[in-house]
Amino acid sequence: MSTPNSKPRRANAPFNDPQADVILRTSDHVDFYVHKIVLSFASPMFKDMFTLSQTTRTQPNRNPPIIPVAENSETWDCLLRLCYPISNPLLPTMEIINGILSAATKYDMGHPIEVLSMELRRFVKTHPLRVFAIACRWKLEDVAKEAARATREDTRPLRTPSGLSVPFGETTEGSCYVPEMKDISAGSYYRLLSYLRDGNETSYCRPNDSSSGEASTTEVSLLSTTPNLRRMLSGADLVAQSLEGRSFYAHRSMLSFASPVIKEMIDKGCSPPSEGTYNLPSFCLPESSTTLSLILTLCSPMGSLEFEDADFQLVRRAIDVAIRYNIENGPRFSTHMLQKHAFTSPFPVFCTAIRYRWDAEARLAAIELTRRSEADTYTPELEDIDAVYYHALLKFQHEYKEAVCNLTDPSTAIQHWDDAMPLFRGKKNAHPKTISPEAVFASVITNDQGRIDGGVIRRIEYCGRLEEFLRSSLAETSDRAARVQVREFAGGGIGSSQVVRDWIGEIPGPCIE
Repeated sequence: MSTPNSKPRRANAPFNDPQADVILRTSDHVDFYVHKIVLSFASPMFKDMFTLSQTTRTQPNRNPPIIPVAENSETWDCLLRLCYPISNPLLPTMEIINGILSAATKYDMGHPIEVLSMELRRFVKTHPLRVFAIACRWKLEDVAKEAARATREDTRPLRTPSGLSVPFGETTEGSCYVPEMKDISAGSYYRLLSYLRDGNETSYCRPNDSSSGEASTTEVSLLSTTPNLRRMLSGADLVAQSLEGRSFYAHRSMLSFASPVIKEMIDKGCSPPSEGTYNLPSFCLPESSTTLSLILTLCSPMGSLEFEDADFQLVRRAIDVAIRYNIENGPRFSTHMLQKHAFTSPFPVFCTAIRYRWDAEARLAAIELTRRSEADTYTPELEDIDAVYYHALLKFQHEYKEAVCNLTDPSTAIQHWDDAMPLFRGKKNAHPKTISPEAVFASVITNDQGRIDGGVIRRIEYCGRLEEFLRSSLAETSDRAARVQVREFAGGGIGSSQVVRDWIGEIPGPCIE
C-alpha cells in the first residue's frame, strides 16, 4: 500500500508513454502518462484546464506537468481505456461501473458515460433496483426507466392494498429498497414507489416539470414583505444589492450583529457611495431580490414575527436562509416554525427537519403523517433528503399502524388501518385494548416508564387532546386493573415506543445522538 511519501510508480502500458505531455497522479500514487489532446476531446473540463495553462505559460517546460486526481489507479485505468482508441476494459461488477461513472460524471466525459450506461443495462434483469439507484445517482434517465419497468414486473405479486398482515419487508415499499439508494434523493425513491403502485411512468432522476409552477407563487409571497422592510429600515446607512441590481436599504450594525457571514461580506466587499444610493456605501449579496428581502427581514429585531402567518413554502425558504447565513435567531426561529407547521404541513416539515438534523421536529411530523396517512402525497422537499430517510419513515408508519391495529381488538386481528381508525373515534370510556390514537402517540414519544402525571403530559408536545382523554379514561374506568393498564400503556409500558426506537436507530448519521 502506497503512502503520501512513497515514490510514485509508473502505470502499465499504454499509459507509460514517455512522449506523453501530461501526468495524472492518482490517490494511490500511480502516474499515468497521457496526452492532452485525448483528454481535451474526452472532457471539456480538461480542455478548459489545458487552454488556461497554455495561455499563462511563459516558458516551455521540459517535464510534463503533474495533475493530482482524487481517484485511485484502478478507476483511472478503466476510465482512460474508455477515452483512448483501444479495447474497452472489463467491467464485471456494478460496483466497478458505479465507481467509474462517478469519475466520468465528475470530469464530464460524455463517451465513457454512454459506454458505462450500456454496461449497466446488463444487470437490469438480475438486479433492477440496484441499477435504478445507480442510474438515478448519475442522472441516467433512460436506464432508470428500464430498471423501474423490470422492478414492477418482479414486485407485482407483493402489492397489498392497505393491508398490514405482512411484514414490512414483504411489502412493495419494504422490498423495493437497496443500500445503493442511500445515494439518491427521496424524490427519486418516491417516484419509483408511485410507479410501482399505479403504473404511470414518470421522470425518476429529477422532479416532473409540473412542479416548476410553484416558484412564481412563492416569489409573490416573498415580495409582500418589502413594505414592512421599508418601514423598519428608515434611516439606513448601507445599501444591499441583489444579483439583479435591486437596492435594499439596511443598517450596518443590525446586519453585522445578526449574521457573522454578512458582517464578513460587508467588511470585505463594501463599495464607496455611488449615484442612486443616496450617498451610502453598498455591498452585493449573491442572492435574488426576493431572497435578499428574506435575509433583511430575519436580521431585523422583530423580523421573525413577519412569518407567523406565512405558508410553509415561504417559511422553508426563510429557514434555509437563516441556516445558510448563520443568522443569530435562526435555530430558535426554525424549530419554532417547524413545530408550528407540523400539524398543517407534516410532510414538508418532516423533510426539512431531517435535512437539518432536528430530531424532535422530525419525530413530531412523522407521527402526524402516520395519523393522516399522507406520506404518499408528493412534496418538493423530498428532493432535499436522501431516500434512506423516506424509507425509514415508511417502515415506521407500517409498524406503527400495525401496533395500533393489534391493540384495537386482538381477538378479531384487524389488519387494516382504515378499519381500525373508526374504532378509536368518539370513545370516552375506552378499554386499554381500544385506546385512542392520542394515547398511542403518548407511548411512542415518551421514552421512559413515567406515570401519567403533569410532567409526562407536559413532555408530550402538541398533543392537546391527550390530557383530556387520559384524565377522562382514568376517571371513568372503574376496574382497577384496567386503570393500571391505561397508566402503563401511556407511559410506554406496552412497548409500541420500541417501534419508534427501532425506526430512529435505522436513520444514519448525525440525526441520532
